[in-house]
Amino acid sequence: MSGEVSENKNKFDVKHHLSRRLRHLREVSPFSFFYERIFYLLHLYSPERLFTASLIDIQHRYEDPEERRAASRRRDRSIEFYIFFWFLLEVSIAVLYPFVADSRWKILLLGLLGIRILDIFQITVNTSIFDRIRLTWRDQYAESVPRTLILAVWNYLELMLCFGVVYTHFHYLGFLHDAAGFFDPYYFSAVTQLTIGFGDIHPGGPAKLATIIQGFTGFLFQLLILGRIVALLPEIKGRDREK
Repeated sequence: MSGEVSENKNKFDVKHHLSRRLRHLREVSPFSFFYERIFYLLHLYSPERLFTASLIDIQHRYEDPEERRAASRRRDRSIEFYIFFWFLLEVSIAVLYPFVADSRWKILLLGLLGIRILDIFQITVNTSIFDRIRLTWRDQYAESVPRTLILAVWNYLELMLCFGVVYTHFHYLGFLHDAAGFFDPYYFSAVTQLTIGFGDIHPGGPAKLATIIQGFTGFLFQLLILGRIVALLPEIKGRDREK
């Protein structure tokens, strides 16, 4: 009975702190509050939650710090399996897409990649910005700088691969001018995301919108991940000079 009362009290305290922070955000910046709510909805309907609990779920479930840390470590392992699952799916789609003739299957495959692109985007924004508001327990961050960097690079490569399939679709429709072979759409995806832009391949029609989306997503991804890594670096302390 006492354990149940303590758990209910923890949930009440967490919800109280979260509600107070969100009210403060709404009062200070309604614009930021609006976007926080949008990205919270994207978080709620993320496919990631089919594989593992989110940090917000862990915050509500566990009161003891050790239990929270253990749950966070289990989540970290599940997240890596989740990312690897998506990577295998993306590679399979990239290999099979040129051989798919039925337009309905093509739309389905592109839809799956669209879900993954949106999922990477919302996870990056939520983790880098809004989870700092929602999470009241700092010990839930079990991540390290090397792990964050490795997963960020992996996600960055995923974006290139996903958009490469999208450009493959536009290539078949004739909207990726001067693209010749199987590799060219992926090459164009890489130079677009890296903001190199040689100009040897250029988009037309709806492919122009895809390049804008990829360019913006890649730039924001780099900006947020860089800020996140800097925030995780250990503080540098200097020694006072001896008098």
